Amino acid sequence: MRLGLRCKLTFASFLAAVLVVGLGWLCLKLARPLWLLLVLLASLAATFALVWSMILSRLVSRELRQLVDGIRRSAFEGSSTESVVREPAIPLRHLSEELERMVAALSAERDRFEVVLSGMESAVLLLDDACRIELVNPAAGRMLGLPGELESRVLADVLRGSESPPELAELEQLVSSALGGQSKTAEFDLTASGAFPARRVVARATPELHGSGVVLVIDDVTELRRLETIRRDFIANVSHELRTPVSIIRANAETLLDGALHSEQATTFVEALARHAERLSNLVSDLLEISRIESGHALELEELLLLPAIQRAIDAFAAPAEKKRLSLHTQMEDPLRVLASDNALDQILFNLLDNAVKYTPEGGRIEVRARREGGGRVRIEVCDNGTGIAPEHRSRIFERFYRVDKGRSRAMGGTGLGLSIVKHQVDRMQGSVGVEPNRPAGSVFWVSLPEAG
Repeated sequence: MRLGLRCKLTFASFLAAVLVVGLGWLCLKLARPLWLLLVLLASLAATFALVWSMILSRLVSRELRQLVDGIRRSAFEGSSTESVVREPAIPLRHLSEELERMVAALSAERDRFEVVLSGMESAVLLLDDACRIELVNPAAGRMLGLPGELESRVLADVLRGSESPPELAELEQLVSSALGGQSKTAEFDLTASGAFPARRVVARATPELHGSGVVLVIDDVTELRRLETIRRDFIANVSHELRTPVSIIRANAETLLDGALHSEQATTFVEALARHAERLSNLVSDLLEISRIESGHALELEELLLLPAIQRAIDAFAAPAEKKRLSLHTQMEDPLRVLASDNALDQILFNLLDNAVKYTPEGGRIEVRARREGGGRVRIEVCDNGTGIAPEHRSRIFERFYRVDKGRSRAMGGTGLGLSIVKHQVDRMQGSVGVEPNRPAGSVFWVSLPEAG
């Protein structure tokens, strides 16, 4: 009991003792009988007991009320005290706060994980030890053509019913190896089906770090493999294209050195040297141009009148066209303005006219046309009435070193890079390029560029 309560009880006892002594002295002084003194003492004791119990109950209730209020403040208001009764509320509050922090951290970690998983281009699937799907990201649905609800479904059953079923044997073998504790990787094709083209993928199955499941990751490597094929073809074609003129130059030079320098055939050998040296020079120049274009150097686009650019190209090929008795014509809406690079536009027109002059037979007709085609675009066409291009070659005609007639192309002095340069330059100016058949014969090479203004 606190000090204040003890003081109050001591004071009450002292007051009762004083009253008893005073009453005794009064009875003796007045010569009253002893029984009267006893009656007075009993009455006084009963009164004192009643008063003391009232005081004590009030004091105890007040102490209990203060104790309860202190506990409430410790639990909900964070007040500190050294009271033995209030101390247990402090760990409870700390435990509650720690739990809240842990829940918030787990929620933030889950949100970050979902954002990363949704943004991945790789397909990710988490399987349990029974090959049931526990987690899948959107890329997996797009790549494998999977339906929306996949949780708790067996992977093989889902894939058999997908729009683009992969090689199930490959995947099942991967998952089986991972369930046995061994990571494994395999590369295979996804078959074409509906809107899904055939694709080349690399799949990796890894045992779950803390559990008995499997993490399956699938990457689409179709474009990567295509680029690798193009690179190999490019190296092979460059080697072949360089080897031919170099071999001819070397053979003619050796023939001249062996005694033909002063013979009647010397002029023929020297002409062959000059012709193939020029071809070699053109090939190196085109290779350097392709390398420069693919380096990513941005073009400075400006508003250009189209007619002067077309006229410069026609003037440049007037002499070769006249030599083959070709007629050059223009047909265009004037004035037309395009958003383009001056040098790149000249390069496009020169390469297209160069091809037209080379592959149009003598006495043929070449026409350059330009018009608005709607949507803020201008269409430029170079038309000839030559032999044309078969449909199976049109989709590949703009690839590097691709030739419809390899022997004829080399005889014409072409490098096989002109149309590839055209496509690269058009792409850099946010345009498009293509080839169509001309009627009744020949080809139409067209370029679409943004209209200025």
